[in-house]
Amino acid sequence: MAFNISYVYRAIDAFSPVADKIARSVDNIKAKVDRSRQSMKEFGESMRNTGKSMTGFLTLPIAGLGIMALRSTAQLESMQISFESLLGSADKAKNMMADLKQFAIATPFELMDIAGASKQLLVAGTQTKDLTKTLGFLGDIASGAKVPLQDLAAIYAKSQNKGKAMAEELNQMSERGIPIMEALAKGTGRSKLDIYKAAEKGAVTFALVEKAMISMTKEGGIFYKQQERQSKTLSGIYSNMQDAITFSLGSIGDNLVETFALKDTMNSFISSLNSLTASFNAWIKQHPMLAKMVFIFIAFIAVLGPLLLILGALSLSFGVIAAGASVFMGIISFLATSVTFITGLFALWNAVVLVSPLGWLLTGILLVVAGVVYFRKEISELITKFKEWFTLKMPDWVKGLLKMQTGGMFGGTVTQNSMSEVINTNKSRAKVDVAISLEQLKGFNATTKSNITGNGGGNLGTNMVGAF
Repeated sequence: MAFNISYVYRAIDAFSPVADKIARSVDNIKAKVDRSRQSMKEFGESMRNTGKSMTGFLTLPIAGLGIMALRSTAQLESMQISFESLLGSADKAKNMMADLKQFAIATPFELMDIAGASKQLLVAGTQTKDLTKTLGFLGDIASGAKVPLQDLAAIYAKSQNKGKAMAEELNQMSERGIPIMEALAKGTGRSKLDIYKAAEKGAVTFALVEKAMISMTKEGGIFYKQQERQSKTLSGIYSNMQDAITFSLGSIGDNLVETFALKDTMNSFISSLNSLTASFNAWIKQHPMLAKMVFIFIAFIAVLGPLLLILGALSLSFGVIAAGASVFMGIISFLATSVTFITGLFALWNAVVLVSPLGWLLTGILLVVAGVVYFRKEISELITKFKEWFTLKMPDWVKGLLKMQTGGMFGGTVTQNSMSEVINTNKSRAKVDVAISLEQLKGFNATTKSNITGNGGGNLGTNMVGAF
């Protein structure tokens, strides 16, 4: 049976719709995949933007708040422990901290200043039950005099420790704007001078000083209710707000510590770190060479970055140096070419010009010109000196003639009148000069005649006289 190509055509026609359907299905699948990929891309970008926003507006503030809370907790806890060592009891320290917090909220002083002043007073002998009262009148005085509470508490505690107030303590309070001398004088009925002399002798007791300071904070005193008034000012309110924030953060920090067992976690981490350090030290002792290689490798990795920076800078420097060297060599090449060219010119001059008389003449002219150019300064000075000498030596009538010819070579401007005057003057001078010359010749003749006559030459003398 013979092969018929029509079978192939019919098979192709029968399969074409199926192929088209498959192609359309593939295209649809591809389109769906593209849409899914685009949707995933948009979803990823949306998640990323949302993550950035949440990190900036939620995560970082919460983390910062947590760090501040833990810091406040640590600060308050450390403060409480320091009072435990002073009071000898954790419960007393806890109650003391509660009282100091209340005092801080009601006054313009911050908790850290109050705690520092409280420690000074407790060390000086103030009883725990009297601490708040003592802080009260010291706070009124410090608020009114605008001095640090710890500063005033230090002066008060120094006097309390000695049991008396020396002139030094009284001067320190007076220098800070506290009228302690007036208060003592008013309380004792003595003059300020007597009080000062008594303080120099150590006769002013601490009880008198304390009583005088309390009197200044009672009704009618200069520092009455100064803490209360100062706490209502803007600075006082701001101080109270800081204390409130510190206490709130401290409370949050306490809850965080308890909720996440941070102390236990941190202790566990410290123990793990210590164990790891011990294991690492033991490994180093067992494998010293390998440890050395590890350290060298770590050191190499550490310095690799800076080393690459240095190499990059050096490569740039070498590039600049190479460019400069190229320019320098170009200049040297140019100079060498110029020297070769000039040498060739001289060789051509020697070969062509100097072999003929014309060459020698040109060479001489060039040498003369070169000499004039080289010695131009000396030649100019020589010409100037010659003009000066010539001007001094020449007769006046010659100067006049030169003046007329040169139009003022020796100074001035020649007019027609001045020329006539010069000519007339020169004529007169010429006549005088001629007359003088004739007189000189006559004198010369007379002398000559007498000489000749005396020598026996009478005829010759007569003839010469006749001739003149």
